[in-house]
Amino acid sequence: MATSHPPPPPPPPPPPPPPPPPVDLSVSDKAHRPLSQAERNQVEMQSRIMKEIIVPVFVPEKCHPKVESIVRLLRDLEFTSSPASAPSSAGRDNNGEAELRLKKVKPFTPEEWDRMAHPVPGKCPSGPIAMNRVKSIHRQCQEYKVKADNQRRKAEEERSRVRRLKREVPDDGEFLVGGDGDVGGNRRRERRDEIVAAAERFKEATNLTKVYEINFRHCIAQSACSNRTKYMSTCWRTLGPETFRVASENGMVEVLCRNEREAVEHCAGELAMDLTRLSMDH
Repeated sequence: MATSHPPPPPPPPPPPPPPPPPVDLSVSDKAHRPLSQAERNQVEMQSRIMKEIIVPVFVPEKCHPKVESIVRLLRDLEFTSSPASAPSSAGRDNNGEAELRLKKVKPFTPEEWDRMAHPVPGKCPSGPIAMNRVKSIHRQCQEYKVKADNQRRKAEEERSRVRRLKREVPDDGEFLVGGDGDVGGNRRRERRDEIVAAAERFKEATNLTKVYEINFRHCIAQSACSNRTKYMSTCWRTLGPETFRVASENGMVEVLCRNEREAVEHCAGELAMDLTRLSMDH
């Protein structure tokens, strides 16, 4: 007779699953904890700045069209052809003529501006149209230049205030003006709070200066070459922020919408050349 064998033992049970990883509550806590006053100030400042910019924020400045020829014309128009409305001699030196000397660009003389405004009949038929276009650009875009100049002055004032306040709070902890005990300590804390506030105002004014300068140049491009600027802006938005981010990481961002950007630059350059030719007519 065949001997019967007992059935094989059942396989061992599978090992228990590993315990779940510990939950990192730090991110969740950070996401839900209330912001500090400094963080709220930063968020509010960023919000104010973002509301002012008129171009897509994902487009880096190197991708914006260079319209410096028109910028120089507008600056020369302000400081040369309209001396009654120009700033004082100190303001001109700080904001206009000093920059012209640094760039080695000679402003047009009043006589040259007069020739541009009243061209010789038959010479450069597009001249009067070009002059009217430049004046129109000046009217449409000047507000951004004024805002940039105001914010630049504010930034310098806040920078000076920070330096002055720092001199009043020496490193050794002794307050130059205050008395002894808690009174001196309170005054030091107050001054340090003032330094932080002034530094934040300086940062915001500096950022707004940059924003308004970008707005000024984009406004010039829109006013001088509206159709070409529209095509460029459409190209920007069609590609979108992700394309610009990847191209920036790979050092290729300047090739994005290059043809559209160069078309705007060529258009602005032609306008500047029309007026330059008029200034040389006798």
